[in-house]
Amino acid sequence: MSRVTISLLLVAVAGFASSDTEVLVNEELAIPSLFSPTRYLMVRPVSNPSEKIRVSTGVSLVDVDFQESANTATLGGWLQLEWLDQRVSWSGGNVTNTRVNPANIWSPDLTVYDRLPVTANWVLPMPAVVYRNGKVLNVPPVSFTVRCQRRQTDTQDRVTCPFKLGSWTHSVEEMELVLKSKTISTDEMINNGRWTVESTSLAYKERQYDCCEEMYGHIQGEIVLKPQLS
Repeated sequence: MSRVTISLLLVAVAGFASSDTEVLVNEELAIPSLFSPTRYLMVRPVSNPSEKIRVSTGVSLVDVDFQESANTATLGGWLQLEWLDQRVSWSGGNVTNTRVNPANIWSPDLTVYDRLPVTANWVLPMPAVVYRNGKVLNVPPVSFTVRCQRRQTDTQDRVTCPFKLGSWTHSVEEMELVLKSKTISTDEMINNGRWTVESTSLAYKERQYDCCEEMYGHIQGEIVLKPQLS
């Protein structure tokens, strides 16, 4: 075989190798390898069992439907959740992020403790965004009903609607809830006529329950409504 022929073969092999490399950085082909079918998804994505996983948490409010006869309010909006999962990080290539089904990765087991009824579905599962450094961003729409307290005087009429958001199984030693803000975002709030939001608040709290020795953290939210002037 001549040197010319060998050189042409080497060039051809290099060309095929280059094409394969481009294929491997294609999002559809490269990302599925990150999600092991044998991984136990309930295990927190930490390198040491004593390490806490930090879940950055925000709440946005879009709609409040206050039922005066029942003193309940249905709150609609979305959560903003971020955490780090090195098990789904990657390096190299031109893919910087992708979308995944949250059911295929670890996700915080957050719930609204005092929603009505307790068994009601309140989260609409939506794709999460996973970044190459392992950051996961999940912004699911939510809708839940809570009890409210109405205070009426000759000069004032106010409705306070509290709610409690926290992990169902993870203690403060395992999961740390970090507030993005001390208030609920109302930037996308829809005007629904009779009532309007006067103020909102979010606060992180911890407590112990009868069932368990550990302390559990939760986010205490509160929405105060006032009559909307015509």
